[in-house]
Amino acid sequence: MRGLSLVLDLGGGDRVLAEYGRDLALVDFCESAGIIPLALYFSGPEMDDFEHIHTIHETGYFRPQRAILVFNENLVPQGRTTMGAFEPILARPELAKMVGDGTEIVFMPRLPCMTEMRRAGLSFFDAAANKLGADGKPLDPVRQFMIKSWNDRLEAAFAKAGASSWLP
Repeated sequence: MRGLSLVLDLGGGDRVLAEYGRDLALVDFCESAGIIPLALYFSGPEMDDFEHIHTIHETGYFRPQRAILVFNENLVPQGRTTMGAFEPILARPELAKMVGDGTEIVFMPRLPCMTEMRRAGLSFFDAAANKLGADGKPLDPVRQFMIKSWNDRLEAAFAKAGASSWLP
């Protein structure tokens, strides 16, 4: 049988899906069906971003053995460093507890040409591979290089966290 991936988004503060995940015992359900669950939490530098993630984790809405907290550097305001922006979250004892529970932390690098890539209707891999965008043209070589470098750095970050094999 060929492996498949399924994404269930419990984010955005939507309690209905989060509570359904808890009521269903989603992690137990996945494991009983032979599905290996993975929590991918995405956070910007705002404390509200982390609070939502912490609530999902701590209340058990969805807390599988494997979890990755991705800090999105694209959301760091201009003029601030990544570490300076995320430092208040990194200092939280709740984050230390999540890490102690097995959550890996990955920083997703900033991609300056994300808007151009989306406007072209290209995936990361297609943009880096010189594929034609919605306008019938590929992105220029500089943007292709930026996207390929971004993808390489992100893959290296997941590998460093020991989580490469967890992803499809």
